[in-house]
Amino acid sequence: MNIETKVVKVYNYSSYDENKDELMHFGWVHTEDTEVHEGRGYKPAYVMARDKNMPNYAAITALEKHYFNLKHTKKTYTPMEASNVLLAFVAFIIPGVLYVTFKSKQKKRIKEHNAAAQKQMDEIVAKAKLLL
Repeated sequence: MNIETKVVKVYNYSSYDENKDELMHFGWVHTEDTEVHEGRGYKPAYVMARDKNMPNYAAITALEKHYFNLKHTKKTYTPMEASNVLLAFVAFIIPGVLYVTFKSKQKKRIKEHNAAAQKQMDEIVAKAKLLL
C-alpha cells in the first residue's frame, strides 16, 4: 500500500471536527492526535492518512483541491461600525446615506458569493462520495 499522510495544525478548536470531516470526504482517515513544534512551544495537530492506490485517486485529489480553492474564496463581512455611521450622518447626510447603502449592498454581495461557493463545495463533496 502506498500511504499518503498529512499533519494538520489545530488553530481553532471550534472548527476542529469540521476540518477533519471535510478531509474525510476525500478519503482521508484520522490516524492520531499529536503536537508539532511551532516557535517556542508546541501546537496541537492531528495526522490524516489515505491510500494512494485507491480507485479514482486522481479524480478525488482534483476534487479536493477544487473544494479547498473554493473554500478559500469565501469572504467575511465586517458590519458597519456605529461610530462611522454617526460621524457620516453628523458631518453630512449624503455620506451617511452612501455609507449605509454601500455596506448593505456589500453584505448582500458577500452573502450571495458565499452561498454560491458553498453550493459548489457541496456538489464537489457529493461527487467525491460517489468516487469513494
